[in-house]
Amino acid sequence: KAQSNSYIRFNASAVTDMANNPINALANGSAVNASSYTADTTAPALSSWNLNMNTGVITLNYSETMDASTIVAANFTIQDAATAATSRALTGGTVSSTDSTQITITLTADDLNNIKANSALATGASNSYLRFARTTEADMAGVAIAAVTNGNAVLVTTYTADTTAPSLSGWTLNMNTQKLTLNFNEPVDASTLNVTGITIQDAQTASTSHTLTDSATSSGDGLSIVIDFSAADLNAIVGNSLSAVDQATSWLTLTLVTIDDMAGNSVT
Repeated sequence: KAQSNSYIRFNASAVTDMANNPINALANGSAVNASSYTADTTAPALSSWNLNMNTGVITLNYSETMDASTIVAANFTIQDAATAATSRALTGGTVSSTDSTQITITLTADDLNNIKANSALATGASNSYLRFARTTEADMAGVAIAAVTNGNAVLVTTYTADTTAPSLSGWTLNMNTQKLTLNFNEPVDASTLNVTGITIQDAQTASTSHTLTDSATSSGDGLSIVIDFSAADLNAIVGNSLSAVDQATSWLTLTLVTIDDMAGNSVT
């Protein structure tokens, strides 16, 4: 990266003169120092970027090799258009450590879930744009990249949709408030809730159970859905002296029709 550490060596087959005589080789130990050196002052640029909503990975493709240690995930914002109507500024993420023309950022679970929960953002290629601030990001010569500002955000090149089914991560039952809370591993679409897919039973293998009929939720899209028991469902549960009388007798099953994630994948 300077004249002082720029030397050249070559073997005899590297070049010949016009009479086809090979050049005298320069071996290691006899390398020749550069006569002059012009430093790289050209700023790198983002050539393209890809977004994988299955893996939660952003792939950044640059015009030249970037110093991976200078890439800061929190400098990037995913937005819905060149000029944002809605966006998510990343709060962090894991940046690949190898200096390369291709750098990856693995999104935090919080950032990924917030993006998934926004039905107007990154649901396809048409509403996936990226912008970033100019701070530390630089090429191997230390030349910083130019910022991409709001109004000039870059459209995604390759978009991979979320095809991973959501799953239930836990649930709670409160018979005082007459509410059932379902917690999922990713945001779900509350409008797709079908309570007839939910069964409360007395054990892992049921001897008695009740499948909900007309209970409802006022929850919005998100990681948790709170269901308010209808009178009919509540009476059926309370009237069963063998099921949902304590934690040991409170078990739950879901079918595929119960709810979908924001990408339309049914719960498993």
